Amino acid sequence: DIASSNKLKITTSGVSMGSVSPDTTVLKKWYETKSVATASGSTLAIDLSLGSIFTTNLIQDKSIFTITNAEAGSSFTWIAKQHGSSDFDLSYGTTTVNGASKNILWNGGKAPSIGTDNDSYTILTFFYDGTNLFGMVGGRNFKTA
Repeated sequence: DIASSNKLKITTSGVSMGSVSPDTTVLKKWYETKSVATASGSTLAIDLSLGSIFTTNLIQDKSIFTITNAEAGSSFTWIAKQHGSSDFDLSYGTTTVNGASKNILWNGGKAPSIGTDNDSYTILTFFYDGTNLFGMVGGRNFKTA
């Protein structure tokens, strides 16, 4: 019994299973923590200790992408909203993960552009395997019909 062996701990900050490795875990509901990516000048900063879904309202071009507190197996989603009257761009020129310079590996080897329609959303998902940062496009130019 996990609970009586004091290996399962539920606190206000989360659930810990100690050294227990369950064979099967079934979740009826799962929620991820949403946070705002910090934007300062041309830098977009994502701190994975704050959540796994990040949002940003683009108000200028971004060319520096900084990710902190990433561990092997980390994944996160970034949702960028274009400005209402101007379109801004994201280039991936300088990307760091935990202070180390990384190239984002994209499908086909080419970084995607983000949606440019005013008030539209672009969704990008990333996976870090401890060495490589993989980027995937969830979609561009999401908006109401």
